[in-house]
Amino acid sequence: MPTLAKTHRVYVVQVNGFGGDDPRANLSPGILDGIVADLHTLITQSKLDKPAIVGHSMGGLVALMLAKTHPDAVGKLMIVDSLPYIGEIFAPGATVAALEPQAKAMRAGMAAAYGKPANVAANEALAARMALKPASRTTVADWAAKADARVSAQAMYEDLTTDLRPAMASIAAPITLVYPWNAVGPTKPVADALYRKAYATAPHVTFVDIRDAAHFVMLDQPVAFQAALDDFLRP
Repeated sequence: MPTLAKTHRVYVVQVNGFGGDDPRANLSPGILDGIVADLHTLITQSKLDKPAIVGHSMGGLVALMLAKTHPDAVGKLMIVDSLPYIGEIFAPGATVAALEPQAKAMRAGMAAAYGKPANVAANEALAARMALKPASRTTVADWAAKADARVSAQAMYEDLTTDLRPAMASIAAPITLVYPWNAVGPTKPVADALYRKAYATAPHVTFVDIRDAAHFVMLDQPVAFQAALDDFLRP
């Protein structure tokens, strides 16, 4: 971000409760809708002219929600390893109704960790699934340890119960979809099929795959990710 800020005005979104700060309203349902509303307020009050929006994972879903709800407020989107419906990872064609019991159980399990000592083993296991490089995994595990478990739990639940697949055809903003692949999985053929199918109905999509990376692609392959970001931001 410091490099990007030399040539662009950059707004970094910090979700209350994710970084060890006061969760405030994020202890209540409506986290994702609240982020969308706050972003729209920022864009409107700051008189930003169709800004470029970059979102990773849940942030990517929020970016799509923003483009769907306020199409005139955004310029273009860079979506990093995010799907219109995360349920597709669990089962092709999955529905919110089918996955909601699992989502509720996951929310309860995650929230139960609040107030207890950090589960180092669990955080390291999570990081091992989300990143490839040791340094990347250390960073992810540290982020997980700082997050308010109640906020993480509710955000995960909302992510699992938000399905934008029916709306993709109506999102007019150009989308650059950045996704990772690696030898362990997902391999390139699997990743290509998953993401191209998920975004097949969106009218303007550019696909950018980055090899030897996992979910936190910007940590595993920072040079390749920066190149993709520079290309996306180029007029």
